[in-house]
Amino acid sequence: MSEADLNDWKAAYRAGRPDTADTGLMTNGIAVLISDSEFPERGQLPDDSDIPWEYIRSLRDDLRRIRRGWQPSEVDLADAPELTDFAQIIGEDEHLPVLVGFVDGEFLRTEHVAAIDTGRRRWARTLTHWLRLAGASALRDGDEIPPAILHYLEKRR
Repeated sequence: MSEADLNDWKAAYRAGRPDTADTGLMTNGIAVLISDSEFPERGQLPDDSDIPWEYIRSLRDDLRRIRRGWQPSEVDLADAPELTDFAQIIGEDEHLPVLVGFVDGEFLRTEHVAAIDTGRRRWARTLTHWLRLAGASALRDGDEIPPAILHYLEKRR
């Protein structure tokens, strides 16, 4: 992808998901990617929704706490899977990023990311669960993709 194509893609992405009063990068390095107004009420879930209401309510409550400055502690994250050597990617026609990396040596593509610690790179909150983050990472423009991911992709060719 050329530099011009990449800049066009970034502009289109930002136009599709502009920061609002309750989304975007916060001063503490936490990025919150889903606005409070994007949550349906319990009775408004589509019948074909594959995410149970309990997960949606939990995500909404977690994001509200994060916006107020709360972050999960080591104890909160103790049972969360550890994603290592990870990168944040956004697929075509997607408005939220996912993470790719390794859990227990197995390659994993997560669900969409709702919030992520871009500063210390310690945790991420997907639509349904928490992840502990470790190892090499690529979260920002210009970060190099971790060699473990490149090696995995090269083997799959």
